[in-house]
Parts: sequence; C-alpha cells; structure tokens
Amino acid sequence: MFPIINEVEPLADFKLKLSFKSGKKTIYDVMPLMNRFDAFKPLLTIKGLFENVKNERYGISWNDDIDIDSSELLVNGTACRD
Repeated sequence: MFPIINEVEPLADFKLKLSFKSGKKTIYDVMPLMNRFDAFKPLLTIKGLFENVKNERYGISWNDDIDIDSSELLVNGTACRD
C-alpha cells in the first residue's frame, strides 16, 4: 500500500518538503532525477513549473509527463522534524 501524502511544499534548490498521513515528514531532492532522466529536465527549463507541484495523495505531479510516487518520496527522502 502506498503512503498517503498530506502536503507537499516546493523549497529552494529543487527540494520538496512532504508530510504524510502517518505523521512522517521528509525532504526530497529532485535534482538527481533531473540529472538522470530527460523527463524531469523541464523542471529546470520551464520557469515556475517546479513550484507548481501538485499533491495527488499517492504521489506528486507537475504535468502528465512528470510525477513521483509517494513510496519513492518517503523511502528516499531525508527525514525531517518540522
């Protein structure tokens, strides 16, 4: 079962702050994905796209081509307190 995202907030340097229904919070760095996968490159080149991240509950998305599932965000994010 996928973890449920309560909130997502875009931060500086292409990082996201996420809170999950379970109470866990993470900071997820999107930059490695942009360096590795062409699908994520528009986040660098289209002004304002990164800041328009959408919470889809079981993942996040920016448009029909760019998304990340909630398990990735929880497991590979860095735990944070606030």
